[in-house]
Amino acid sequence: MYMRSTQQEVVVQGLLLLCLILAITRTYAVDDGTGADTDNPGADVTEGGDEQNGGGAGGDDNQTGGSETGGGETGGADEGSTTSDYTTECSQLGAYARFKYDDDCKQYVECQVDGTGKLTPCPLGLAYDPDTESCTWTSDVDGCKPGESDSNTADDCPSDASCTGTEILDPMRKICTQPGTIVCEKGESMPKCSLIDTYKGHFIADKEDCASYYYCSDDEKRYKGSCTEGYYFDPARQMCVYKSSLAQCKPIKTSSSSTSTPTAIDWDTVCNGVKSKFIPDPRLCNAYIYCNGDGTPRQDFCPTGTYFNNGSCTKTKPSSCTCESFLTSDATKKYEEYAPDTDKSKYYLCKNGDRILEDCGANSHYDLKTQSCTF
Repeated sequence: MYMRSTQQEVVVQGLLLLCLILAITRTYAVDDGTGADTDNPGADVTEGGDEQNGGGAGGDDNQTGGSETGGGETGGADEGSTTSDYTTECSQLGAYARFKYDDDCKQYVECQVDGTGKLTPCPLGLAYDPDTESCTWTSDVDGCKPGESDSNTADDCPSDASCTGTEILDPMRKICTQPGTIVCEKGESMPKCSLIDTYKGHFIADKEDCASYYYCSDDEKRYKGSCTEGYYFDPARQMCVYKSSLAQCKPIKTSSSSTSTPTAIDWDTVCNGVKSKFIPDPRLCNAYIYCNGDGTPRQDFCPTGTYFNNGSCTKTKPSSCTCESFLTSDATKKYEEYAPDTDKSKYYLCKNGDRILEDCGANSHYDLKTQSCTF
């Protein structure tokens, strides 16, 4: 009897202890306030995006173009900022859609896979064209004006003890002259009339020919002239003089010129008959177009310093390349380039992300070799 009672007490005590343990365990199993979802440990993992349609144009020289989420290689442009301000538009348009950014015509918004919009600048100082959903020359985009570039001066002219005051040394003729009468920029043979104010209103000596010269007008046009037989051009005196007075003159540089004419594009038909394939963008030789499976076009850029040529991004510049020799990853860097038009009296002036059609005027034409207007 005593033994049975003791056993019952032990069993009851054991049951009470078990209940107490279960109660304590239940208390600590309640949500600890951290907000973690124990049923979905991957709930806080950011969703990765699929590679954009078209991916990137593979190239030789170990270069690749293209993009993930559509941004792609933009010639060194900023990556852009992702914002939730455009979730409404992107939810309607879908991932990889692009539309204009109202506050700046040189930027656009690209929808991401998570429904946000990424503000992206056009590379190389170009502007965004909402009609083609691509970046192109600023003057080709309605209502977009090129940014004002700061005036510049030719500051690479050599100094010499024999020159006085503001004079600089002309290494071609071994004489002292005033700034703006010889080309001083390193690697250049012709004056950049649209970039350097010092040249305006001056006759500038030709580095290729002792008898020739350029003239920069106030409206930034560049003209080419030459002295008559038996005379050389003297930049210091701003006139033609007898050869004998500048017998020491020797040309020091030979320049090259662009012979290609810019090509237009019909965005509505550019991918006709082409699907799932990369094709050149005829407006920009460092850009390409991917024709999607449904035949819709999408533009992307090759890495900085490369061009789209024969189906890939390469360092070899195609012969059709116009107005892009000086496009760099730095959109603020000044550049100037000339290209011919089909009209012999006109030419294209390319500078700071824009390509402008200029007219030489009456009784003159554009010369390919000198890249200037001549009479």
